Amino acid sequence: KEKFIKNPFAEQAEYPIVYRTGDWVRRLDDGSIQYLSRIDDQVKINGVRIELGEIEHHLLRHLAVSECRVVCQTVEEQKTLVAFCVGDQSCGDQQLNGFLRQNLPQSMIPKYTVWLDSLPLLASGKVDKKALQQYSLPQVVRKKRQVEELTDTEEALRDIFCRCLGVASVGLNDDFFDLGGDSLLIHDLVTQCQRVFPVLEAKKVIQKPTIKALALM
Repeated sequence: KEKFIKNPFAEQAEYPIVYRTGDWVRRLDDGSIQYLSRIDDQVKINGVRIELGEIEHHLLRHLAVSECRVVCQTVEEQKTLVAFCVGDQSCGDQQLNGFLRQNLPQSMIPKYTVWLDSLPLLASGKVDKKALQQYSLPQVVRKKRQVEELTDTEEALRDIFCRCLGVASVGLNDDFFDLGGDSLLIHDLVTQCQRVFPVLEAKKVIQKPTIKALALM
């Protein structure tokens, strides 16, 4: 009833029912339709359409999150999902993302989580999404890239992580998936890890995809 509605254009009676796609368009004088933008919170990253509202819905199910908004930002020249949350700031990214993975695909897991005391609001009381879009993330990005003392095992694993992800450095507790890993890259990661550590089971690499966790096995 919400999506399939009666055609509002009387002259197009041959199509009595039309589908609401969620796109914002302009109907021109010649009858053609010009696409302008989306009217909902859907974005497209790496060819995948993502509904931001669905991510927010699952974030709010976590006990640590009382309010949240998810936006698509360009971080280091890449489109990236960023979650702005209000709540228990002691909750770590890994814990929050692990919770989200129970219900969402990897493409919908925010790469960065920013904890705020409150969300910026407009005079109307609605969340100021433009203010969130302009939020700078240098501290968050630096935290992800912090330099740590590594054991020989951790050093070997870090080299593998960096090769697979194409990055210069990875922190001990950085989650492989949070750094951009996907189903294709995880296969490469497992293969390379087993070359160095033959006893390392593939399912363990997938379940605990951090250098710290793998080094303790």
